[in-house]
Amino acid sequence: MKLFNKISSQILLILALCFCSIYAADNNKVLKIGVNTDKMPISGYEHQKFIGIGVDIFKEIAQKLSLEYKFVPVKYGSKILDKMKNNDLDILIGPNTPHHYHSYKILYSSPFFVEGSQLFSKKNKITILEVLKILWTPLLYHSLLAALLIYTTFSYICYKYEAKNALKKEQIEKEKNNIIWNALFAFTGEMIKEPKTNIGKSCVFILIVTSMIMLSLLGASITSSIIQITNFSKSNIKNHADIFEKKVGVLQNEASLQNKIHRYNGFIKKSANYTELFQLLNDGDVDYILGNRSNINHFIRENHIPNIISSDFYFSKRFFSFVFFKNNNVYHDINNELIKRQQYDQNDKICDYYLPKSSHDCIL
Repeated sequence: MKLFNKISSQILLILALCFCSIYAADNNKVLKIGVNTDKMPISGYEHQKFIGIGVDIFKEIAQKLSLEYKFVPVKYGSKILDKMKNNDLDILIGPNTPHHYHSYKILYSSPFFVEGSQLFSKKNKITILEVLKILWTPLLYHSLLAALLIYTTFSYICYKYEAKNALKKEQIEKEKNNIIWNALFAFTGEMIKEPKTNIGKSCVFILIVTSMIMLSLLGASITSSIIQITNFSKSNIKNHADIFEKKVGVLQNEASLQNKIHRYNGFIKKSANYTELFQLLNDGDVDYILGNRSNINHFIRENHIPNIISSDFYFSKRFFSFVFFKNNNVYHDINNELIKRQQYDQNDKICDYYLPKSSHDCIL
């Protein structure tokens, strides 16, 4: 039995060492990274050097994870998946948009870059008159009207019945056995005199309940108004159809975006560059600017343009990810690093570096 346990322990130890050796060898192997060389700003090859947003992001992640790799220039085509399947490539860098057709063969990382077209407009400026218009909601108006009617009616009824019973000027005595009235007097003091008739008491009770309801409605109305005031400066574009018969500025070389404006019956205003477009927006000659989200955001930051907001939706949208063949051991490590970089905006500096170089309309 002792001999059997000893042999079993040695076998387990040998298996564990083999597993660790295989795992270490797999993790320490040189990864072959396919780079699409003509897809700037995501990936490219210039002056005998691989460059691009995706390339630089991968370099920083590989350095942090201590990965060994070499870049391999590739051209995308029908045989690219065969290269990955045959282990000629481990990872692809380039404009890779996730597609369900390939999902059974390959894995896509979290996106490291998003390209798309959005609408940009000036923030709405709110005035005192607009604040009053927002506060004066139908709910508040009808509540005040109803409260005025109730107060007038029941106050008159209470007065008539109390005066009729000649109790109007009498000294009021508190009913010690009435808990509700004791509590009321403890709160209001001499502000309210206790009526002596049942109808008078009923009227006062109705007026108190009405006051409580009015306070609740008033609070709801003010809360709703505050939310509207907070959202006032946000974009008033909710969907594509909202550009109907609106003047939309666009770069003169953006034919696809011009077609989108035509599709939703907007009026096109072409300009040679973003400087002219934002001047038109500032002068009120256009209602919106439609353009590439990344390029316009970069232009806004570089030129310190204030009070500009973008729509909550995209006219078009495209994600860029790393591509891995399934069962790749470094997929989860790289993907986790990408997610961390997104959380801390660590990709912004790289994107800002390449965007003006790859987009002529950003160099103004």
